[in-house]
Amino acid sequence: MWGCIMYLPLDEKFTWIPRETIIENERIGGKLESSSVIIIGLRNNLTNLILPHPISNFIIQYYKNKQKGHSTQLRAARIICMFLNFIYSQIEDDVEEFAELKFKGIRGLRLAHGAKFINHGTYLGNNSDTIAYWETTLTRFFYFLKEQALIDEDPKIKTEVDRQGREVLLSPFGNSVFDIERPNKEKDSEMATLKDFGDNRYDLVKIFIDIAKVHAEDIALGVYFQFFGGLRVGEVVNLTESALQPKGYRGENRRSFFVDVEDRQEKLFRHLKNNQYNQVKRSRIQFIIYTDLLKNLYENHIKNIEILKRKNMVKIEGSLFISHKTGIPISAPNYTSRFNRVKKLFLEELRNKRYYEDVEFLESLPWSTHIGRAVFTNFLIDKGLEAEEIRDARGDKSIMSAIPYIERRVVKEKIKNVMNKVSEEYGNENKGIQPGFKREEKIRLYDKVMSNWSLE
Repeated sequence: MWGCIMYLPLDEKFTWIPRETIIENERIGGKLESSSVIIIGLRNNLTNLILPHPISNFIIQYYKNKQKGHSTQLRAARIICMFLNFIYSQIEDDVEEFAELKFKGIRGLRLAHGAKFINHGTYLGNNSDTIAYWETTLTRFFYFLKEQALIDEDPKIKTEVDRQGREVLLSPFGNSVFDIERPNKEKDSEMATLKDFGDNRYDLVKIFIDIAKVHAEDIALGVYFQFFGGLRVGEVVNLTESALQPKGYRGENRRSFFVDVEDRQEKLFRHLKNNQYNQVKRSRIQFIIYTDLLKNLYENHIKNIEILKRKNMVKIEGSLFISHKTGIPISAPNYTSRFNRVKKLFLEELRNKRYYEDVEFLESLPWSTHIGRAVFTNFLIDKGLEAEEIRDARGDKSIMSAIPYIERRVVKEKIKNVMNKVSEEYGNENKGIQPGFKREEKIRLYDKVMSNWSLE
């Protein structure tokens, strides 16, 4: 018994997503040649069915056929999917300017909708370069739609010839009538690096550390210390065996882990002429969030050190993070190099697993080893710690270091609460009714949306 149908918002029923697919093209002599193509698909979240959409021709025409790289194609496809998903959310939130799209679908798209999306990107905290790329992509998209006679509005996009003699499109979004808010370039330096892994931080950190265990075993424990203890790279490489307190500060608790952060350059890096990157900012006893993963990493790390000792490879007694090839303590630059190699493999793994939204977020701004400290801060916020507690847990002198993280999360939570209230007000007329859809009803709902959002 399926019961009655509970209303589901459009943006919950359907999601636009980029997908990579392999096609075979016939070459001269009848030989088939495989190549990858980025397409835009519409996923029915009720059935998990994904159908390729004709709007994929935009990616093929403006990127694939112009020999743009795979990552460039994928980035453009993500932005278009973000835009179309934004459209769905605005329709469901009953925003007046988007009401006509319920009936007209893609044909009803106007530049004003693109302007709203650019404002949305600014409110999300993207920097000026990211928003400029969004604007460029939307300009091409609207030009494509009009060129193919797929929208009613004429966006009147002008062109000019650049210094290389190429014809380029001029953004139509500079028109003051759109009242677009763009990021302040002067503040880009404040947002120049990523401050978190996003809402999916727990799963992503697990994937990152799993990759480190395989491809950078000699720093995997240090990576854990960064994500679950907030250690800076200089603080990690200055640790020694005796600095670890795996049974807690008093040595009595098996599920408690502390590290003694202290500058040990004279002991570990005396052989280096330049130690500016191996410095410790603040000596302290730092607690590490304990998990079973930490237990396994610690035991494996100590086991590897014992193996190196038996081979007489350890060059400096007591060192903790040691190159398995040379036996010399790993310096901060070398640690960073290993970390960045893991990062590259990590992003590739996310693409392979189709974590497209996470990849989009993780590639929106640069990040390196310091991301661990930022993610650790967000773990503390998740646990409900107040600003003063976060300051102490991070080992900061001032409370101000943690305030930006808290403010971002508070603002985000307020927005989420407002959206939930809007959803309850407009979208749950049949509260308490169990969801259920017969096959015919699923097809009907899907066809209804596809009929509005097709290019035919």
